[in-house]
Amino acid sequence: MGQITANALAWVHFRTTGGWKRSVIVTGVYIVAVISLTMLGAYDSPMQVTRTLSTGAGIMLGVQALVLFPYVGYVILNTLQLDRKSGMMESHRLMPVDAHLVVLGYIAGGASTGLVFASVNFIMGGIMTAFAGMPITWWVAANLVLLVFCAFTWCAAALGGTLGNLLGLAMLAPFGIIMMSGGQVGEGMPGLLLIASPMLGRTLWDATSFNGDRLSAYCLAFVVQAAMATVFVRAAARRYRDSDATAFTGLLGFLLTALVSFCLTAGMPMSAQLTRRGGNAGRTDTGNYVISAIFVILIFCIITIYSRVAGQAGLRAKPKAGNIIATDTLLIIALLGCAIAPCVVRTPTPAQLGLSALICGLFLVAMLLWARVCCSMQKFGLAALCVVAAATTIAPLIVGTMLRYPDGGNSLASELIMQVSPLAALTAVWSGNDFKLQGVAVVIQAFLLLVPAGLLLTGYRREQNPPLLRAMA
Repeated sequence: MGQITANALAWVHFRTTGGWKRSVIVTGVYIVAVISLTMLGAYDSPMQVTRTLSTGAGIMLGVQALVLFPYVGYVILNTLQLDRKSGMMESHRLMPVDAHLVVLGYIAGGASTGLVFASVNFIMGGIMTAFAGMPITWWVAANLVLLVFCAFTWCAAALGGTLGNLLGLAMLAPFGIIMMSGGQVGEGMPGLLLIASPMLGRTLWDATSFNGDRLSAYCLAFVVQAAMATVFVRAAARRYRDSDATAFTGLLGFLLTALVSFCLTAGMPMSAQLTRRGGNAGRTDTGNYVISAIFVILIFCIITIYSRVAGQAGLRAKPKAGNIIATDTLLIIALLGCAIAPCVVRTPTPAQLGLSALICGLFLVAMLLWARVCCSMQKFGLAALCVVAAATTIAPLIVGTMLRYPDGGNSLASELIMQVSPLAALTAVWSGNDFKLQGVAVVIQAFLLLVPAGLLLTGYRREQNPPLLRAMA
């Protein structure tokens, strides 16, 4: 902590965002506004002073969330992007300071003005909560949960700032969607609430969310958020040291995927503690939950695979083919374990577990081969891989549905097209369809490997650029 507070970058960015002068002015105006509005409300309704104070405490908690999450997150994201575009980051790299401390300096400096305001708001809210007769433990616990969650999102914003505008916003968008939904996303996928802890239970604004039953859930959420924040800081430090490097190594990508897999797997048994209605087992304890969880995990698997392949492509000393095959095999096995982990919530039969592992394994191998093809496109490699992933997962479902509806259409053709998607193949496994359809799904998934493999074998080794994509590169 001493290294962070003594970090020169932290103090520089604190002064850049206004320093003590701006913080004192803003908080002073806020204090006057809160006192004035509270007195006005009490004057209009003298018999409902308690209700006015309790409502004010809830509003102040909302203000706390707005300042610490979107405002501070945007400041950190914008500061890093401006330094990256202006070349200031190149100057910072000349300083004899560890990259991790520099990233933490950006986070601390960007969050400093928001934390000054939040500290004053915390004291005022605590006083208002006490006078309203509400439990002060609720106010302290709500602010603690909010601060830990926001510190975690600040690390994600720091990583986003080193990546670019669109990718930076993409780092914060999932958290914003979960928060804006009021936790409704967690009703269908409870494990996500371990990441978005403010929406856990009946959200921060309900004191019943902090009863003894949910204490273990909050503790687990803190551990998960701390682990993910560490991964984000490590990835941001890699990008700070070298702007051309991939943010995630194979190990960092695997750790992030494993943490997401753990949340989604542990979230289902803990749904009674995580969701606002004490769980909805009738709706979420189905094969659909397993398929949705696997789909989310596969997204992180694709990011990990591309980062691994792009990192290998950027090495000056190319590793031997045997080493590449061995490390890729270990990575695919590790990611496959993460992908099929949610299957345990349904106590699957050996056939269901085996077929799920086979379908996910074939998809991951296909994405690995496609990643090697797309990496030759350099600037558009990640975008090309995303297009391929969407074309093999989402597009077949859309086309198959259009063929089937509204007049029924050709059910056989639509079924075969839909089995191109691993999601439809997994649905065939978990819905208890006949063995023939499950076999067709596996055969189609295996056949799809021939396309990227053919591109690699026919042109990649000789020209380092597949003929089919040469004009696009």
